[in-house]
Amino acid sequence: MPRQRRVYIPTSPVSPAPGFAYPSRARRRWAGAGCCVLLGLLSLLLPLRAWAGYAEGLAAYNRGDPTTALQEWLPLAQAGHADAQYNLAVLYGNGWGVPQDAAQAVLWFRRAADQGNPAAQASLGQVYEQGVGVPQDDQQACFWYTLAAAAAAGSHGLGQFLQAEAIRHRDRVAAHLTPAQLAQAQAQARTWQPKPETSNAPPAH
Repeated sequence: MPRQRRVYIPTSPVSPAPGFAYPSRARRRWAGAGCCVLLGLLSLLLPLRAWAGYAEGLAAYNRGDPTTALQEWLPLAQAGHADAQYNLAVLYGNGWGVPQDAAQAVLWFRRAADQGNPAAQASLGQVYEQGVGVPQDDQQACFWYTLAAAAAAGSHGLGQFLQAEAIRHRDRVAAHLTPAQLAQAQAQARTWQPKPETSNAPPAH
């Protein structure tokens, strides 16, 4: 009997404060599927001017204006701001302030994940596990969940929740891999290195 799949997509932008952020909205829907919040990423600090635009975008989102939030975050995301990239992915994935676009959501999740953003890494694990905007691929899901768990290690609060959820999802998809596939995913995770997009961002934690 085919195993049942359920889509798990993060659904809240993150706070501009360093550390792990609490979601301001939860349990939204993407493409009509049930969602579960997997939030909390290590914020990357950019110059104060950039953070001002980020905070304005978050304030707009919190007052129910995703269109303005998108306008504030888009230039930051294009400049390499990982948190803004993650937030754009959330907006595109849910169709808030923009037409719903799974491909754009995956693009921005990937750019943030490639910089070492653990929430975005967990999100890529989710979309690969469920085949949302990408071909379904348990090996890639295992790889991204493994990175997310490692990136969130040693954190507190929602960071611990993120790590626990990433481990739980990783172990579930790993059970569907062959030994060779699992070994490949683990080897890929061991050799992976973050790729910061800007000189202003510190190395990913």
